[in-house]
Amino acid sequence: MDKDTARERIEYYQSEEYKELLREKNVLDAFQFLHTSFLYLNYALITRQLYNDTRANYKCEGIKDPFSPDVEIMNFHYSVDALLNKLSFEWISHISNAMDCLLQYINSALCLRLSHQAVKSEKMGKEVKQFENVFSRMDNLWNDKTVKYVRSFNNYSKHTIDLFGGSSLIDALQGDRDIIIPDFIYRGKLFESKRTSQLMGYYDTIFALFIDVLEAVYNALCDRDPISNRLHIAKVIIGKNSLGKKEYTNDIEIKVNYKEDGITVRRFWTEEVIKEDVEIMMMHSKIIGQNLSKISCIEVTQNGKLIGKLHAKDKLQDSTLQYIKYTFEREYDDLD
Repeated sequence: MDKDTARERIEYYQSEEYKELLREKNVLDAFQFLHTSFLYLNYALITRQLYNDTRANYKCEGIKDPFSPDVEIMNFHYSVDALLNKLSFEWISHISNAMDCLLQYINSALCLRLSHQAVKSEKMGKEVKQFENVFSRMDNLWNDKTVKYVRSFNNYSKHTIDLFGGSSLIDALQGDRDIIIPDFIYRGKLFESKRTSQLMGYYDTIFALFIDVLEAVYNALCDRDPISNRLHIAKVIIGKNSLGKKEYTNDIEIKVNYKEDGITVRRFWTEEVIKEDVEIMMMHSKIIGQNLSKISCIEVTQNGKLIGKLHAKDKLQDSTLQYIKYTFEREYDDLD
């Protein structure tokens, strides 16, 4: 895939058009993970630029003392090796976090139904095998030598207090600084030392493999039917005020009644025709706060008459958008 095509696909995957496809397939919860994954990849680019700029600035200033190097940033002096070391760690962390978010995205987009805590590359492999092309592209990414190195180092460094890379003596004497990550052993395998500039230079290859996975997931999504019995809260009515609007067949409207304090919710109800167990995604809005991120019970009414209640089965969380399972409890046995 050439750069122009890759750029077009990146823009598409972050667009409202792609978001609508996920909504149509009833896997809208996947979008948050894809968005965060792109954020981490962008952070990695920014970190690489900072790393290169710091090296370049130090060289421009000339060699003062190769054994006590420092750079001036906003009138403060920092050890150049300490700063570069931190940027090295951050770049690796951003790439690794992007891969973790990609796994969460695949889990949600393909509705593999693994819990967020259970999403690991080893478990995902077994679940994704039913999607041959996705499995193949994932395998290419996760078994790439540099990706393995980055993920292994990231996991290793989390549990190591004193892993510190530095520039070589020759680099120091020549006025250049480039963090060399020392050898390390992770899960019984020796990973030999690498220069940070060498790792960062591999970014474009990692990104290309990443896009290949997204393309495979996209094709799998286009080939499958929407997940059944999933709904989205698209409109909320509070008194005379409303937020959002219904645009799709799987959109529903929720009404909210507050107690006199204006903070505590008295009841949630809907006049939509719901007579079976469903999964509902809450509305994501900072305007209405967290009351609508974890609704334990929704009353179902018709013509002002209570016909049943939806009770949340899942443990409610407000940190991650998700489809929450609700069981429908009838109020009348003759309800048809």
